[in-house]
Amino acid sequence: MTSLPPASPGIGILRVLVGGVVVGILVFTYVIGIPRQGASLVDYFGYFTNLTSLLTAGVLIATGLLTIRRRSIPVPLTSARAVAVACMIVVGVVYNVLVPGTGSAPAWVSLALHTLFPVLLVFDWVLIGDRAPMPWRRL
Repeated sequence: MTSLPPASPGIGILRVLVGGVVVGILVFTYVIGIPRQGASLVDYFGYFTNLTSLLTAGVLIATGLLTIRRRSIPVPLTSARAVAVACMIVVGVVYNVLVPGTGSAPAWVSLALHTLFPVLLVFDWVLIGDRAPMPWRRL
């Protein structure tokens, strides 16, 4: 069972680019910060933002590649995307409302991972009609 036909290849390219940029940001922040502090990779991805951003970027890249190939996105991948978007909404709301300005990452990293990425994902979910409506119980 698959969802609706994919969006345009341009949307797929944007998804792959955004996902790639997020992976790049995560690699960059790990390389510049964590080894100096002596923390492990497990500790780094113990942060909800980092883990969720990595998983969401992976889902975004996968859906983007399918979209570029003009293939339908399978329902399980659409479900994973829904969960990823919901988690990133939590990241955005918690960081920007409850604990703004905390953390040791550079300000541009926090802006990208806690504000821009969640907002882009919500816009992608709401504005791109490449999926069937999803019931709340599936989320």
